[in-house]
Amino acid sequence: MRRVFFLAGIWGWSFLFVRVAVKGLTPTTVACGRVLLGSAFLFIALAIRGRRVQIDRRLVKTVATMGLLSNAVPFALQAWAQHQPSMTSSLASVLNATTPIFAAVVAAVMSGDRFRRPQLGGLLLSIVGVGVAAGLSRGDLRAATILPDLAMLGSTFSYGLGFTYARIHLGPIDPMIAAAGQQIMAFGFLLPFATITSMQHGIHLTTTRVIAMLLLGCLGTGLAWMINLGNITLLGPTKASTVTFLVPIVAVIAGVVILHEPFRVTMVIGAAIVLLGVALIQERITARRIAVPSEADPVFLER
Repeated sequence: MRRVFFLAGIWGWSFLFVRVAVKGLTPTTVACGRVLLGSAFLFIALAIRGRRVQIDRRLVKTVATMGLLSNAVPFALQAWAQHQPSMTSSLASVLNATTPIFAAVVAAVMSGDRFRRPQLGGLLLSIVGVGVAAGLSRGDLRAATILPDLAMLGSTFSYGLGFTYARIHLGPIDPMIAAAGQQIMAFGFLLPFATITSMQHGIHLTTTRVIAMLLLGCLGTGLAWMINLGNITLLGPTKASTVTFLVPIVAVIAGVVILHEPFRVTMVIGAAIVLLGVALIQERITARRIAVPSEADPVFLER
């Protein structure tokens, strides 16, 4: 389980890296840069391991769709959300923890399955948790506050779509090749937007921001994918997915200590409620445990 804790550390810090990078780069530029660095890291790893990539129409279609749903859209939405004053890296990590919920909902809708009562309870709990974490209990319903929250939830919904698509279409494709391919495809999708927005708003780099981008791309996007795939192989998807419960803890601590973000008890309570909902949906705390991992296991939890 040390690999899971290590991965949680990388992904937990990634929210801080995004928060730092968007101070000098546009959101789409941050998203574009991280997938470029991540894909470069993975392609170098593939070359070192001597793996050859045989390109065909099916592979291109699959990784292009995964790149759009699991990288381009969520990364851009997350960066835009964290560019807004109301969205701290801590809150972003809590809202990102809803990814397994959307993955389960999308999978259930597409398969025609129905949630059991505990799972429905978990879904309702998660909705309440999001509201508490986002501060809606304080009556803060301004667009400047709500829109970043919706952007973060939109990114997790996109992850859910991407996960379900991968479950159906990934098939025999090497997961590491798929990861590298989807990121380079995401780079192609994001490059025009990154170019236009950078020309409009400029690029303001500092040593800190450059380091944040390098760590975000190489570690948070490239290395993290390799570790995640290894965890799935060694531990199985259910145990590997426990990283979902650890990432917000790391991100909140990093945000408060390093960025001096405000610490709100309601955010911690909301995070606990969300994670309890995730546990119910994944049937981790029911009396009758499922022996076979469900379709909702968040294997492709891209960050």
